Amino acid sequence: GKPDSARASYEQAALLEEPPVVAMLKLAQLSIRQGAWAEARQYIADAESMAVTDSQPMQVLQVERLLEVRLGRIERAIQLTLDQDVFNEAVLTPVDRSFNLNVPLIMYNMMLDRLDIADQLLSETNAGLQPPLNQFLSFIEALLEAERGEFERAEAAVQRGADAVEQFNAEYLAYQVPLIRGEIERMRGNYAQAANYFSEAVELTRRSVKVNNLSNELSEMYGY
Repeated sequence: GKPDSARASYEQAALLEEPPVVAMLKLAQLSIRQGAWAEARQYIADAESMAVTDSQPMQVLQVERLLEVRLGRIERAIQLTLDQDVFNEAVLTPVDRSFNLNVPLIMYNMMLDRLDIADQLLSETNAGLQPPLNQFLSFIEALLEAERGEFERAEAAVQRGADAVEQFNAEYLAYQVPLIRGEIERMRGNYAQAANYFSEAVELTRRSVKVNNLSNELSEMYGY
């Protein structure tokens, strides 16, 4: 099947890459998707021991964070996000650093039902970003509004995000529109409609080379 094929490809890449940090992390992500937690931890540990560039420790922490979220260890994921920000400071622009730090922290506090903290973080992030870049926070804003049961406000926020994607020709982020709409419908209990939106999001990611190259960066930020 596809997982076996992917595993074979990553194992082959590990033989060619020196050191095979990226291949180890790909194998870890595959193990996470398959629920092989111990195996994923071993791949992450191997990647961490091999990391040599400035960006590789950050990549290791990002995959470890994903594992902790899947295990429901949200407080640990928060700490890893803060640890990752130390590396982000050296390699990311201030705008990218803000998104990579605050968006997952907002999401994790939502998972812990700490909506007031999530709202405060969103307000602080909004204040630190110059328009029009802050429009891309509309997607996480939509999730926060939906968590409160403010579905009309959530839909309006998604539309602002969709407008930003169109305005700035950011087609590689287009999958966020049906992804977040699917989450809103799921929270409403409209599971069939949610499934349709999720299918649309998956299809958009398959058609977008840039999304694949970025390893579904925003989805990983959200901890999915």
